[in-house]
Parts: sequence; C-alpha cells; structure tokens
Amino acid sequence: MPNSNITELTAPNNKKTRDADAYLARQHNMLASYETLDQFVCDGEDQLEEADFKSLMFHLLNLRIALAGLLWKNSIFIGRSILDEFIFQIAKTGSGPILPQVITEFTETAAGRAGFVIYPLHGFGFEIARLLRHDPELKSFYSFKSFGMAISSQTGSLESAQLRLNHMARQLGVKNSIDFSDLTHHNLAGNLKWLTQNPLMMVSLASHTGEFFENQFIYTLKVRLAATLTVMLWALSENKTPSPQGYHLSTSASVNNWETLDVRHYLVGEARIDPKDRIEFRRIPMNLAPLDLAQLSDVRVTLSTKRLKIPWIKNRRKELETAMAEVEQAYMKHVNLGSGSKLQRRVYARLLKSLDWYRRSFGSRQTTHERVVALAVAYETMLTDFYVQGTDRRLARRVGICLRGKPGVAGFKDAVTTIVHHRNEILHTGQTNAESDIVKAQAGFALCFIDLAARLPNLPRTSGNPVQEILGDVADVDPV
Repeated sequence: MPNSNITELTAPNNKKTRDADAYLARQHNMLASYETLDQFVCDGEDQLEEADFKSLMFHLLNLRIALAGLLWKNSIFIGRSILDEFIFQIAKTGSGPILPQVITEFTETAAGRAGFVIYPLHGFGFEIARLLRHDPELKSFYSFKSFGMAISSQTGSLESAQLRLNHMARQLGVKNSIDFSDLTHHNLAGNLKWLTQNPLMMVSLASHTGEFFENQFIYTLKVRLAATLTVMLWALSENKTPSPQGYHLSTSASVNNWETLDVRHYLVGEARIDPKDRIEFRRIPMNLAPLDLAQLSDVRVTLSTKRLKIPWIKNRRKELETAMAEVEQAYMKHVNLGSGSKLQRRVYARLLKSLDWYRRSFGSRQTTHERVVALAVAYETMLTDFYVQGTDRRLARRVGICLRGKPGVAGFKDAVTTIVHHRNEILHTGQTNAESDIVKAQAGFALCFIDLAARLPNLPRTSGNPVQEILGDVADVDPV
C-alpha cells in the first residue's frame, strides 16, 4: 500500500544530472522565452538552432529519467507529462540544481498520497450463507491491506457502489472520498455497466497523471498481480479444506448476476491535498485489446471469508502478499525502469509471464484442456530457464526443492507431473482422457511461487541458468 514520504527522498546526483544542471543554467534564457513545455516543443524546433534544441531536449530528458526512476522506485507514480513540466519551469529560472527544487515543490502537492484504480472482475464471488441461514463470518468484501488491494461482490446500484467503494478506499488508507455526483457523471457517459453489475477490485497506489495512458503500465501491472493473488489464495484454500464431493459453495456470483464483459474503461482516483476534498475521479479508456481485457478480469473463483480466517490460510495470505509486493518492486526496477541487468530483466519478465499463464488456468471461458495447458506452461516458465526434454522430471524435482520440508510434497510433485503429461497428450493428439488434479497443481504453484520469490534477491549477476542456481538444483544442468 502506498505510504511514501516524498520529503525523505534525496534527489539523484550523478554525472548526467550535474551536466544537465550546468548546461541548462547556461542556456536557460533559451527556455525562458517559452511559457510552457508544450510551447517549447512545438515552436522551439523551428525557432532555435537544431543543435541547441536537441541539446536542451537531451538534458531535460536526462533529468526526467533520473527523477522518474527515483519516484517510481518509491511507489510514487507521477506521470511523465507532469515531471517534464515541473522540470521545465524550474530550468527556465537558471537556478540549480533542478531536481531538489522539483522534489521540494512536490512536497506542497498531493504527490505520494494514496489513490486507487478500480477494475471490474467477472465470475468472482464470495461464499454466502445458504437459504434461510445466517453466518456472520461470511462477508461480501475483503481487503488485503499490506498489498493494498480490496475486492467486493457486485453492488447492484450506484448508491451501494459509492458506499462500498468509499469503505474499500478507507480500508486501504485513502483519505479522500468518492462523491456521488462524480460516480453518476461517469456512469451516465455510458459503457460503465460493470460498475454496479460486476464484482469490483480496488488497488491503491500513489498516482498523478496529466495524460490518459501514461501510467497505464503500473495500473495493469497491479491489477495482474492482484488478480493472481486472489486465485492463488483460492487454490490454497480449496486444496487445504476441499468442499465435500458434490458440494458447491453458495456464491454471490449467482445472486442478481448481470455481469458484463463489456469493459472499455477503468476508474482512477487521484489524491488531493486536503483530506476533506473529494478525490479526483477519472474515467480512463482501456488501451488494451478486448481479449487482454477479458483475461485480466476473468477471475472465476469463490472466496470464503470464513476459510480465510483459518490460521494456515492467513499465514499463506501474508506470504503471498509479501511475495507479490517484492515481485512488483523488482519488475518495476529491472523491467520497467531498466536496471542494466539483462539477467534480472529476463528472469522477472519470465516470472510475470508465468503468473499470466497461471491466471489463465482459472479462465471461465476455457476448456479443461486449455486450463491444463496454461498451468503446465506456467510451471515451465517459472521453474525452468530453457526448454529441454525431460521437463516433467525437472519440474517435479524443482517443486520438491521449493516445497522441501512441507507436508504433502509428494502429492504436489505427482500433480505437476500429471499436468505436464496431460499437456503433452493434448498438444500431440488433441485430447486426453485422463483426469488431472488441477486444483492441487494450482495450489502447488502458489507455494512454489512463495518460495521462489524469497530466493530471487539471491540471483547471480550472470548465469546461463539463474533459476537452477538459486534453487540449488544440482541433479543436472539446463543447457544454454
């Protein structure tokens, strides 16, 4: 959950930022004749010497890259357009260094304060009491506070949606409230039926933007991880306390259910300085393909808030929240920002791709065969470095390494071996008649992910087989 204090940040001070400060201080009069950065970009190229214009742009960009890296590493997601304008306005004055002044100005704004992104789910539900019964332990709302995420069942009306969303926001540390008039305004604009008809996911983050899509990379990353955490927790819960044969949980997904997959927008709340002010509420068009949208929202599981209170489940939930947060930070550093480490960039990119494949194994619009294939690919992507023959044995061995000392290891190893065998049959013959314990394999993946995430800080600087090395799998060597 965002809890960054921008006043504690130290501005980057390296050769690139010092060179930029020196050059812009000498040439600030060239910038001073332009009121805004947009005016400089539009007119400066024609009015200035080409070399001068390119040099000014080069140094301004270097400052923005340095500042964005600092802020994003500290979970403060200020859009590029805002960073560029703040830097430009201070550069015009000729005083330096520039970045410490920008950070000082940000301390007078809402930068670093928690807001949120709201995204619909499809197929998700909470366990509800059976007809004519009441169980106070069964809720239609749950928050993962340390990860900064909350989920709610469908609300059915705008009034209920406002109450529920404000409750979710308070649970996640958001100070500003959603105003009903804002909610009504965006709903009347159309294509927002999901707001009342679908389950809702809220993920907190400190985000401020000047343009529609500049922070969508972090919105989608957080939603992907939050949805994956949800299905992992269900798999662990279902494997630990399976429902009796033929028994299905009563679920909120089947009550007043008019869910839609017509998802064209998501909602963003950006914090304001005064907690009494209503939140800056935005309706953002989704800049993703329809299939990607459907897969992102498809979370067809039923969570039981009663089962989530079981001590073993609570402990796994905490471990999952920690693992997801660490992977998010590392992915931002090595993939989005580019740390310079090709190995870490490749490992974290593969790990996130494995989580996407894992999430597809729960897809409501996929056949059992498609779910088996997705789960097998998820295991291979997470636990191997390269494709080689004998994947079933390698995966079983590495599942055993990840789960060493935990009860039921043999059952998890058998489950993943079976999944891989059935995947191979499906790909080679188009079918399989065998049964797979897909829930156990899904639960095993979640446990392996917890273990692997804890090992990732020990990645070597260079390696042809980084996953093999951090797992300490010495049985054989994956060929480069």
